[in-house]
Amino acid sequence: MDLNDYEEKIIAKLQADLLPNKSIEIRSYPESFDNYIGQMKHKGGAILVAFQSSFWEPPEGNNQTVLTQQAAYTWQFNIIKKNLRKQSNQEGIYDVSQEILRVLSGFTPDGFEDSSYMFPIDRSFLGREAQYYIYQITMGNTIEESQE
Repeated sequence: MDLNDYEEKIIAKLQADLLPNKSIEIRSYPESFDNYIGQMKHKGGAILVAFQSSFWEPPEGNNQTVLTQQAAYTWQFNIIKKNLRKQSNQEGIYDVSQEILRVLSGFTPDGFEDSSYMFPIDRSFLGREAQYYIYQITMGNTIEESQE
């Protein structure tokens, strides 16, 4: 699976379905997260998208020329906002996390039809840094991969 392409399509989906109604930055996880928080430009917060992990099931069958395995991939979505709950017209982390789940649950990017749809795995509080709360949603998908 091309991780860069898959990540770009996840970001495009979130931007298309969330940004018309939200003032929030949606982007790939930065190379330097420590510097990012202090320099965040969007007042509405951010959603940072990154590949998290993968694992493979034992190979199917005895064919030694083509190795076929079921692979599972997980993706993390870090939500960074100043508020947990809705305040005035500003959605909180709880609202944004529900929207991410709504938009991406069942999503399969174009070009990845062999992949399963995305499904939620975990949502957790990571902490607070400066004046921002940070929550993480983990979602997964599976795909059958063959290697010759």
